[in-house]
Amino acid sequence: MTEKRRRIYIRADGNGQIGMGHIVRSLSIGMALRDEGGEVCFILADGGAVSVIEKAGFPCEVLGTDYCRMEEKIPALERLLSREKGKELEADAQTDFSGLWPDVTEKDDQAAAKRVLAEENGQASAKRVLAEENGQAAVESCLFLVDSYSVTDSYLRALGRWGKVAYMDDVNAFPCPVDAVINGNIYGAGMDYSAWGVHTEILGGPAFAPLRPEFEARRGERREEYILVTTGGGDPYHLSEKIVRRLLKEPWTEQEKIRVVCGSFSQSAPALREMEKEDSRLRVLQDVPDMWNVMNGAKLAVTAAGNTMQELACLGVPMIGFSFADNQRLAAQTWFTQGYSHYGGDYLALGDEMIGEICEAAGQLCASAPLRDQYSRKLMNLVDGEGSRRIAERLMKL
Repeated sequence: MTEKRRRIYIRADGNGQIGMGHIVRSLSIGMALRDEGGEVCFILADGGAVSVIEKAGFPCEVLGTDYCRMEEKIPALERLLSREKGKELEADAQTDFSGLWPDVTEKDDQAAAKRVLAEENGQASAKRVLAEENGQAAVESCLFLVDSYSVTDSYLRALGRWGKVAYMDDVNAFPCPVDAVINGNIYGAGMDYSAWGVHTEILGGPAFAPLRPEFEARRGERREEYILVTTGGGDPYHLSEKIVRRLLKEPWTEQEKIRVVCGSFSQSAPALREMEKEDSRLRVLQDVPDMWNVMNGAKLAVTAAGNTMQELACLGVPMIGFSFADNQRLAAQTWFTQGYSHYGGDYLALGDEMIGEICEAAGQLCASAPLRDQYSRKLMNLVDGEGSRRIAERLMKL
């Protein structure tokens, strides 16, 4: 049987304005797609996440455009795709047809043979046809995975002219013209996507939480050594600094260790480094390569809503979730209302009052080992860590 390789373009961005959440979950799916035999390439608006993507072993292309103006990216993106298609056609031009048709030897005869194959097989290239005839790996039509809140209907339709399109969604802002929608949030399975059309495949709920394979592999290794604080790749309101400063003043943290993870674009990192020098209970971690290990050491976690909550759930770490952006609010509230976490509040509504709410909830969790164990079991039953594999298997069938 022919082994098929799928060319996959992942369109996502990460920078100081939007953090790294889109990149982190896209990388998780990219790794699973690569394991399924896909040829994965990332396409970025700017260079903010290039080093992270290349470190994971993926090629990436930078369009040099504004990440939040998707419409302006269409010409640059189509030039890139045309260039990639040109490389494929150039490779076709080097194909030797003598193995398929021994009597085709002259240059003109080979060119005619290529044209015949292309006409008989529609958009399939002569290279693909020859590969299938000889039992070699074939490159199928491309697939796009898009993870951006800035998409428009016309942008997605432009991609659809080049191949199948899958969209990572959180808020169901408008019906998207795509072949598949992925919403791995805790509320994803209950979101109504009926307006997207009967032909859109829906991958929703924690079963499709896009986590890296090490999270599944490291389940059941919790050590309960410290309180973990994380706000994601960016921290525009300096919340990690405010939370840690308040925690260090709480009487019940006198014997507790605190670890705070700062993302690549954290504005709190300098102040936290100064606090670290003055208090031995605090340790600041930045650009952590083994986040699963840091999470497994946590007695409890204070975290912004997002993919981090799914990672913590997979490992069974009790948590207090909060939000500081509109797209985080529903997730933080749903984790709480469904009984899977404490709720620290919404910073956009509460302001610095939220810090007190978080510290009160953290004190309750820290004081009760039975409560932490109860949360841990529920969380591990909810998120099993196989979401990326499930997503990849379904996308490769589109």
